Amino acid sequence: SLSRLIALGVLNGEEIREVLDVVESGLRYLGDHRYDAFQRWLQGRELTDSLAATYRPSSVEVHFYYLRSFYQNGEVLASTQGNYDNTYLRKYEIQRRLLPYWKLLGDRLDATWPDRKLYEQALIAIAFVWDESPNRAEEVMISLRERALRKDELGMHWPYGRGYRWYELPIETHTRLMEAFLVNGASQEELDEMRLWLLQNKRTNRWSSTKSTAAAIYALLQNGSDWLSQPNVVSVNLPNASRDRWSIELAYAQNRAEAGTGYYRMSLPAESVSSDLATVELTNSGSSVAWGAMYWQFTEDIDQVQADADGPLAMQRKLFRRVNTDRGERIEPITQATELRTGDRIRVQLVVTSDRDMDFVHLKDRRAAGLEPTEQLSGYRYRSGLGFYFNPTDLAVNFFFDQLPRGTHTLEYDLFVTQEGDFSNGLSQVQCMYAPEFGAYSAGGRIEVE
Repeated sequence: SLSRLIALGVLNGEEIREVLDVVESGLRYLGDHRYDAFQRWLQGRELTDSLAATYRPSSVEVHFYYLRSFYQNGEVLASTQGNYDNTYLRKYEIQRRLLPYWKLLGDRLDATWPDRKLYEQALIAIAFVWDESPNRAEEVMISLRERALRKDELGMHWPYGRGYRWYELPIETHTRLMEAFLVNGASQEELDEMRLWLLQNKRTNRWSSTKSTAAAIYALLQNGSDWLSQPNVVSVNLPNASRDRWSIELAYAQNRAEAGTGYYRMSLPAESVSSDLATVELTNSGSSVAWGAMYWQFTEDIDQVQADADGPLAMQRKLFRRVNTDRGERIEPITQATELRTGDRIRVQLVVTSDRDMDFVHLKDRRAAGLEPTEQLSGYRYRSGLGFYFNPTDLAVNFFFDQLPRGTHTLEYDLFVTQEGDFSNGLSQVQCMYAPEFGAYSAGGRIEVE
């Protein structure tokens, strides 16, 4: 945190001197601590090449190498964004007695970085630059670029796993990687692509701690081009419609755009909507990222609704009848020809697919009036590696997900047939509460019970 205050240039001369006094005491303590730990490992032995080859630095030592290398070179401090008098920028050289350990640490991190997590690899790539070992840093950066995922909408990122350890947190890991690319002279395009992933992640996920939020904001301020200072440069055109029908409403909405984000909303009444508004052209002439959504609302019989799966979220809904046979239970897909009777048991299968991690997702599965769920109590469930809150009601069954990981997930529950008749089978809908424009639905048609 103190290092970032220095890099951001938010301290005046007196404050920077006080901060560096604290830094000096901390670095002295860390040096003494690591020297004692190194002597305990040696146990009086001579540091030979064969002995050095058995040494594997711990995660704590990776952090020590990262932090200490920042302060050992006065040019690193001077190259930060702080606008300070150079008399305050001190050079904290490695203590002489610590030099054998420091060399061992650099050599062993160079040998073992491929076996470490992304977070630690980023720290090592940064520290190699600060420790004046650019060739070592370049090897790490080549590997990171080869493993990077690139998608126009999601930007440049890596396959982050979910976990609770400090090196498994995706936001902190991504911001460290952004720092590694910055200090290793990445292109403007790469830095902007990595910032794009961070902003897109915020659309559908929460930054769950103050630490991750601070790291993300710091990374956004330090990396890439200045997006905030650019005006809203996204132009909208409806080529098949007369400008008299939409230009006034659009200009009014744009003039009332939210400061900073540029967000605005334009609505057209039903009598103004026709097929010549179906084609919309958007042009972003600036370098900043922009996104939006278009939708229309209308009423339709549930039986006539078509499934919608064209987006980040997709869903399929299938019904099966559970049948007992001499060879055990089997399930049969329910079709128009299936004869259902009261007392039959139906298996509902919901297949949800997401192309990105999402937080706070709601799935509502409406059912036919003649069916009742076998599970009547609400509660938290954990099935097939997915946790959710299960909530059956008189109208539908709700699934609430704190976290919906990227991938395809199958949810199942059972219904009893309780009434005879011809019923609409209901509409299922899944939606991300953080980004309501990300959603999908699936229609169920009709079922007939004799």
